[in-house]
Amino acid sequence: MPFTPHAPFVLNINDEAPVTKEGDFPAAQRLATADGATIVAFRFAPGQRLDSHHAPHPISVQVIEGEVEFAVARKASDPSEIDDEEFTATTLTPGMVQYVPAFVVHHVTSKDGAIMKLTLHTGDHEGYQGHSGKPEKLPFEK
Repeated sequence: MPFTPHAPFVLNINDEAPVTKEGDFPAAQRLATADGATIVAFRFAPGQRLDSHHAPHPISVQVIEGEVEFAVARKASDPSEIDDEEFTATTLTPGMVQYVPAFVVHHVTSKDGAIMKLTLHTGDHEGYQGHSGKPEKLPFEK
């Protein structure tokens, strides 16, 4: 269950990650909104993918278990206007961190399943703010 802490806290991403779900997209769960950051856990079943998109905040992702292919667009663009040849992909394994500036298009795929932690670096006390510039639900929470 997501919470907004007002003191230091510890999360065990392995324990807090949502249960794998069927379909093309991984299960996702907001774990916390803290000063300047929103933390989300993803659990990918084999073959699941987050399609090309961008975030309105800088992000960092860390693989906790398994591996993912994390692809970042080489130039800024609308997600619908980029083809796969315009991405640079990196295979992320446990312990690796990928940083992506705000509005840079990216997509994520897991061949064999994975747990991944996403941190949205919101820079404020309100947590994730969508394109409206106001606090709102993450796209998967709508």
